[in-house]
Amino acid sequence: GMAWGPTAWCAFQPECFAFGFNDVWSTVDGTDWVQIQRQAPWAGRGLIHGAMVFQGRAYIVAGGLKLASAGAALAETTVEHRDVWSSSDGIEWRLEAVDAGFSARTHLAALGTDKGCYVAGGSVATQQATTNEVFFAPDCVHFRHVAGYQQIGVRHAASLAEFNGTIVLLGGHADTAGTL
Repeated sequence: GMAWGPTAWCAFQPECFAFGFNDVWSTVDGTDWVQIQRQAPWAGRGLIHGAMVFQGRAYIVAGGLKLASAGAALAETTVEHRDVWSSSDGIEWRLEAVDAGFSARTHLAALGTDKGCYVAGGSVATQQATTNEVFFAPDCVHFRHVAGYQQIGVRHAASLAEFNGTIVLLGGHADTAGTL
């Protein structure tokens, strides 16, 4: 997650700044949550990163922060990452890659499957520079571009899911004003 400072909801004030959280929480029932890590080693980032599970490890991929400038109508990307971190317990994290094999991005879709991990779409450099790129990593670390993705429209903040042996792309904003 992310928040604004120095006060909550200051996104449109000139002195405002964005900061991301890097704490980790766990639950067994979806109701009672326990903080298991106060400060993971990865840079804090908003809900605009990829998170997935692959072969018993949780992965954090890419993401960043956004902030609305004074007088701006929309929030804009201020920090972007393209790193990969993983953990088997949510407490101890290791840096798997500084460069995941794609441009730094936010609002991406991510999915871990039995065969590897996928990253699709997102915003690159600015909120409106949306893309329809698809990447795959059999190890969830070394991503490679997947050919044939052109039929998928550009996506910002979509979701990926595995369903009945297929990968399903769900929703996402498709503003093409700054399409890559």
